[in-house]
Amino acid sequence: MSAKALRAAARPRARRRGPTSGSLTGDTQFAFAQYRCAPCGARDREPGASTLHLLLSRKLLGNQAIATNEKTMRNSIKGTLVTISLIGATACSSGPLPTVRAAGVEHLQCEASAASQDELVRSLKVLHVEPLYTHIMTGADDAAERVNGAKMIVTPPNGVSAEELARALQCHGARTLLGQIGRAPNEPYSLPDRWVSITVKAEEGNFTITLSSDTVRDNLQVYGLAHRYVDEQPLANDPGLP
Repeated sequence: MSAKALRAAARPRARRRGPTSGSLTGDTQFAFAQYRCAPCGARDREPGASTLHLLLSRKLLGNQAIATNEKTMRNSIKGTLVTISLIGATACSSGPLPTVRAAGVEHLQCEASAASQDELVRSLKVLHVEPLYTHIMTGADDAAERVNGAKMIVTPPNGVSAEELARALQCHGARTLLGQIGRAPNEPYSLPDRWVSITVKAEEGNFTITLSSDTVRDNLQVYGLAHRYVDEQPLANDPGLP
């Protein structure tokens, strides 16, 4: 081999270089960047074809990711709603039993001489009884009235405040529910296995007793008892009341 051939063989061969980003502009630079990011096998093809392939692949993968995220979100929302429903159902059904409430009221409201409180309750002079109504929205502009218990207007016992009468009535209702005393016929201060809330306030020189239970059915029963209870005893004479 001649000396010229030896020098040519020893000389390092120049690498083939592809286009540089500096020689490209606009969309060509974007395609070139996608081309450089493509796998080695894809570089042997045309840059435009590689770019299109990558863009389509990324779009498909992106759609799949979005669909996966939406499905995950829907499942999460469904799980949350189920959890809320279970919590709501548990909260609605986990209230204290009537007997438990009655025991608590009996402990707080009954005095040592509870018999005197019972006598006070049975000596009340009823002036008037009427259903207690509550307004229920049935539509955007519509409302209905439902029976929510009973109102009894009584003559204030001598020397007894509204708070003292409320304590006596609450104690009496709790003791009746617990079976510690018998219930008088049609007495509205308690229901079998149902709790009756009792409040008393002074109004226009008399006491207004409000009786209310937990359901419409129970409240209708409370009002029915109150009405029959009053019918069985003579109403106090008061020309100002019906």
